Amino acid sequence: MQTHLHRELTVVQGYLELGMHELAWNALVRIDESYHQAVPFLRIRADVCRAMEKWDIVAEATRQLAELEPWDVRHIIKMAEAVRVIEGEQAAAHLLDSAKEKYVPDAVLLYNLACYRATLGCIEEAKSLLSEAFTLNIWLKLHALRDPDLKGVLDTLSDPALG
Repeated sequence: MQTHLHRELTVVQGYLELGMHELAWNALVRIDESYHQAVPFLRIRADVCRAMEKWDIVAEATRQLAELEPWDVRHIIKMAEAVRVIEGEQAAAHLLDSAKEKYVPDAVLLYNLACYRATLGCIEEAKSLLSEAFTLNIWLKLHALRDPDLKGVLDTLSDPALG
């Protein structure tokens, strides 16, 4: 049974990697409903829907993943991205603030929260979050230099306190 699902998800992943999002979606919806609550299915569903900007489905799939794999902060980060599009930066930041309290420090979570804070005009808080994120993963600093969400804090990224 799992081999069948794996084979079908491999087809979906192939279409997705080729940028053939409609074909990926069509292959995904043909998968038997009995697999729709399986973690591998939900992961690829979130990825396909993200590529197609079906944010409500991304939010729901990542919510389900967060329930099934509560230790994996990546689901919350992806859910926040969808929430940002659907409800705005404030709601996404609130989601990540809550996650920050529940999980061990995670560089990507802190980075994304910094982005939301920066877009909301909370520059000092964004700087502090970036500093924490860079301490955990210095490579994020390279990404930050090109991130439009951090435009308001880019001039401070050369500050030694930020990594």
